Amino acid sequence: MEVQLNDVKMREMAGRLRKALGSEHDLSHGKALEALSQVFGHKTWNLFSSMLKREEPNNINFGHTVVMYMRAFSCGNSCSGPDWAKIMVDQSFLDQLLEAQRFCVDKNLEGITVAVGPECWQENERLPLRIVDESLKVGQYNCWFRGVPKHSSSAVETRDMDIEDFLTALTTRVSSAQFLWVNDVLIYDPDGEIEEFVDMLVDAGELADQPLALA
Repeated sequence: MEVQLNDVKMREMAGRLRKALGSEHDLSHGKALEALSQVFGHKTWNLFSSMLKREEPNNINFGHTVVMYMRAFSCGNSCSGPDWAKIMVDQSFLDQLLEAQRFCVDKNLEGITVAVGPECWQENERLPLRIVDESLKVGQYNCWFRGVPKHSSSAVETRDMDIEDFLTALTTRVSSAQFLWVNDVLIYDPDGEIEEFVDMLVDAGELADQPLALA
């Protein structure tokens, strides 16, 4: 039987490996991916994943849209930046992200800019930011959003996000230290304050003020 390997199948195999070994083995999802990469003759998951991206033109088939919130900040002192950005993760977004990442890997580039922005940034009602020139910055391993408030020279950005960790959270729907599933919403905060971030989104009316099902 011939098995076609791709990014999604490898993540599924890593999940099955963890389940088969049981809770008595301290094997994280990342360590499972590293082990499987060595089984298939590659030193690291990053190297194996890069090869899969080059050979598979569309690694993720995503049939629905997920709302994701990312921590954000101001890059300067001339304006008060947003605390978060709201992103609609759908097939179009994933295709653009993965295509940009593959281009960086193939050309060995540090990063490129893609003309796509968040659905919205947190707004200050008393002093609207009116963010323009939005873009997605993509490198070989990470990505983040950037924009410039209309009446400020200081940019605003989301915190940078590891692409592999993001895809793992998205495809497995398993929460981690940086990614948290709240009902059907994905929350990203790399600073270890994710519960506070959830409370902030509830206060802003972005999440329902009710008992939350944390995945």
